[in-house]
Amino acid sequence: MKTKLIILSLLLFVGCGSTSQLIVKKEVGVSTVSPQAYEHFTQGLIYQLRGKADSALVEYQRALRWDPQSVELRFSLAQLYYRQGNFAHSSQILQEAVQLTPQREGLHKLLADSYRHQAMDSLAIKEYREVVRINPREKGAYYYLAFLSQKVGDEPSAIRYLNKLTKLMPSSPDVFNQLAGLLAKEGKYDEAEKKYKKALDIKPNLSKARYGLGMIYEKKGKVDEATAQYEEVLKLRPRDLNLRHHLINLYLRGKKFDQAIHHYEEILKSHPDDQVARKKLGLLLYSLKRFDEAEKVFKSSGQLVHSRPDLSFFLGRVYLEKKEYESAIRMFRQSISLDDTVPDAWINLGLVYLRKSKPRKAVEVFKKATQRIKGNSDLFYFLGISLNQAKLYTQAIPAFTSSLSLSPKNERAIFGLGVAYERSGEFASAEKTFQEVIAINPQNSSALNYLGYMYADKGIKLKDSLELIKKALRIDPGNGAYLDSYGWLLFRLGRLPEAEKRIKEALEKIGDDATIYDHLGQIYYREGRYEEAKTQWKKALQLDPQNGEIKARLQKLGG
Repeated sequence: MKTKLIILSLLLFVGCGSTSQLIVKKEVGVSTVSPQAYEHFTQGLIYQLRGKADSALVEYQRALRWDPQSVELRFSLAQLYYRQGNFAHSSQILQEAVQLTPQREGLHKLLADSYRHQAMDSLAIKEYREVVRINPREKGAYYYLAFLSQKVGDEPSAIRYLNKLTKLMPSSPDVFNQLAGLLAKEGKYDEAEKKYKKALDIKPNLSKARYGLGMIYEKKGKVDEATAQYEEVLKLRPRDLNLRHHLINLYLRGKKFDQAIHHYEEILKSHPDDQVARKKLGLLLYSLKRFDEAEKVFKSSGQLVHSRPDLSFFLGRVYLEKKEYESAIRMFRQSISLDDTVPDAWINLGLVYLRKSKPRKAVEVFKKATQRIKGNSDLFYFLGISLNQAKLYTQAIPAFTSSLSLSPKNERAIFGLGVAYERSGEFASAEKTFQEVIAINPQNSSALNYLGYMYADKGIKLKDSLELIKKALRIDPGNGAYLDSYGWLLFRLGRLPEAEKRIKEALEKIGDDATIYDHLGQIYYREGRYEEAKTQWKKALQLDPQNGEIKARLQKLGG
């Protein structure tokens, strides 16, 4: 016998999200059910209210066997499966239910939620569309439609759904923020900017919207506006290290070094053990030639400066710039003792000795370095430089040759080799070598000047010499050495007044220099101004006491 029942005021657990709530369902529905189905349904409801989900499932299934066409029974059973996380069973039951009652919003919504939890995105999207067709004001369905559309790569649809959601939820900053993020992803920066600003009008301290607005300004090249937004975000999220580092990079690109330094200091206040930030701050101060501050930062590493080769090295660089050479030597040696495979520490140790006019000590350093570190072009190059400065020119030649075997187009090494050849008296090799430098780089003013001077000093190829030296001066007009070369060439050409003028200009640029005093003395001697020549040669001899040629000239004048 069938009975027509209206089930009123039944307490049901409903809700398709992650949490369920107990609500009063004013009307579950109107249907004709058998007494047996009703009995099992009621018993299942009682079990459900008591938290006995498994027993409730058994009763709902029994009720459904008595009345397989009941949508209410299917909905209740699907809800229970859903709350238990059995989304496959929930969706299977609901597929049949929506066929029986296709216009019921709740069925489509629960089915869409079940598909979503199974990552069946296309089916979920289809059901959420049915929800908004039946109820165009269902906010949750629009939200998931936007979410799933974005997930499957359909950003235009996601934007369309979020736009509809902004009309349903005009006071929700999160919706405007999400919409702005999608618009930004699609490259629609002007629209994204408006939506971010709308979100911030509603909620000024919404940090993610302010951060997004900063990113939009960055994309549009408005760096000052971007940094202003990021600074506001940091007031809300002061421990956001990634944002601080991003801000630092922006300030460094804009050469706003004080702001970058401020943020490094803020990082170190909250994270005193952040040695990466400490090192970067020290290097920034070093690059700005604020050496005392850089020294303080590196020393603040405490004992780490004595156990980390990189920190020892950078502190050594600071001392080198401050001309505190003994401290620099100590730190570079410490860095090498911690890790002797890093060429920079060896190179800088050698450079300290060159600065101290101790080229033979530098030679010792670079010889050890080339033995310890194989196949490094720079170490052989600096060995050659040190040998040149120590006037061991013939030994410098193989050093430069080794450097060039590892780096054949190294202009510096080829130039150094040319110097070694010239000082060793191998004029033809020197000429060929400097010509090679000029072929690689026609704007190498040092090579142009050196080769031009060689010709002038020998009194040969004076036309070529003039062309080379003039080109060097066009590249670097105020270079004292080039002015001296030009003056010496003019002397060789017999243009003595012009030669005197250029040599004096060279002295003004360079200051005391034995070679230039010698050149000026020879000009005076050629002009018959013997006392003035004697004065210049005496100055030259004071700077270069072992120069036999100048001594001979002075003896000839009775000086």
